[in-house]
Amino acid sequence: MSAIDTLHFRDSTPFAPTLTSPEHHSGQFPPHPTTVVGALRAMLARSRGWRRGPWSSDIMAVLGNGPDLGLLTFDGPYLLREREPLYPVPAHLLGTDDNGSWQPYTLLRPGSPVHCDLGEAVCLPAPARSLQPGIRVSPGTGHWLTRAGFEAVLRGQLPDQKEIVAAKELWADEDRVGIQRDNQTRTVVEGMLYTSRHVRPRPGVDIGVHITGLPDDWLPPADASLAAPLGGEGRWVEVRRWSGDARCHTPVSERTNEITVVALTPIDAGEDLIRPGAVIRELGDVKVVSACLPRAERVGGWASTGGPGRPLPLVDILPAGSVLFCEIDEPERLATLLTAEPLRIGRRREWGFGVVAIGLWPDIEESR
Repeated sequence: MSAIDTLHFRDSTPFAPTLTSPEHHSGQFPPHPTTVVGALRAMLARSRGWRRGPWSSDIMAVLGNGPDLGLLTFDGPYLLREREPLYPVPAHLLGTDDNGSWQPYTLLRPGSPVHCDLGEAVCLPAPARSLQPGIRVSPGTGHWLTRAGFEAVLRGQLPDQKEIVAAKELWADEDRVGIQRDNQTRTVVEGMLYTSRHVRPRPGVDIGVHITGLPDDWLPPADASLAAPLGGEGRWVEVRRWSGDARCHTPVSERTNEITVVALTPIDAGEDLIRPGAVIRELGDVKVVSACLPRAERVGGWASTGGPGRPLPLVDILPAGSVLFCEIDEPERLATLLTAEPLRIGRRREWGFGVVAIGLWPDIEESR
């Protein structure tokens, strides 16, 4: 999906003319799975002749209706550069800021058990490498990794600097001002002034999604493209076939007992998944020991099917890049599951939520 103009994806913060300008500037990019899935389902329905109103029975047989996705399963969305996936820097990778350039310094891993507000004998994350006096480290928020860099992190290693891409190299933010218009008088409604933030992807930067279960006769020709509105304000994107994938080599064998679970797409986890001692059934009953989690995001949306349009309730999700440290009692069970990638955990997996990659705990190393 390639942007034709700017794109606008709202987050869950209020959007009203009574707010000050800086309070409107929040947004989300890349978009969440629900936004992309809704746009693609509508595009596919239009390609079968739908224009407005309920879908016909033959369309619903493939696309489902409302939260039911019918025959389809989605994997993504992923940020692409020159049609190759990029991955948000995992939350357990810390780096230093050298004159505005973020450089990887160490990885986190479960530390010694402590007593804290999470309970007794909780293993909070600790640096695998001792920090030198005066060294200040921070997560790589706003940075992305190539596949080679991400696979290095899965092996418990630091990525090369050349494998790190800053968000400013992938898209630019553009602040916009809008008005509310009275169509009867063709004048501006007094006091109705809005501000928003759009993103303009750089050339070669796209959004990639895999769709499983779509009948062959629904697919556009390989050399053709379709246009579809995506996100707020009905901004248009060009939709083309993408033959790549976002899977990574997993350095896990049947003898591995300690793994990191890294979110490639946001996880709709509920409340129990991230607590120490919780069990992830989808990964062969691995047990959560510790976690490195960015701030949770609130996701809502708008339901336009099944009757009059209505807002969807807000749900907390863990953003892509979240990391769970886990232990395995039966490694061979996980090794079997790895043959059926992509692995997914949490809720709404068929929507694209909860796609994860599996790596190793970093080894403890001495300061260099």
